[in-house]
Amino acid sequence: MAQLKNAVADNIKRLRKSRDVSAAELAMRIGVSQSTVSDWETAKKMPRAGAVESLAEYFGVLKSDILSDMSEAERANLPASTEIIDLEALLHSPIRIVWKDIMLDRNTKALISRLTDAAIGGEKDE
Repeated sequence: MAQLKNAVADNIKRLRKSRDVSAAELAMRIGVSQSTVSDWETAKKMPRAGAVESLAEYFGVLKSDILSDMSEAERANLPASTEIIDLEALLHSPIRIVWKDIMLDRNTKALISRLTDAAIGGEKDE
């Protein structure tokens, strides 16, 4: 359990730093206290299922990316085809997206979402 706790702590910290988000901002965005984020990142506590879902949604990643106990080196050696990014979640997240050195604003991300829906044929069948 300790190994998994440490892996989850490292994953949350890595995702937060890669997005240049403070612990305070992350806490506010997902509705927890800053001390809770600190407890996760120091492996004092594990995030509950709802928090894992909120983290995954915020960062635009799969829940397994947060709960994985794979090392950074193991992740780097995975074939590119194993990584799946939810474009819809990414476009609706606060993650900063850059296209050809231009930061996409919220309106541009919404336009890309609508254009993608139109190009693919709208909503998927349930």
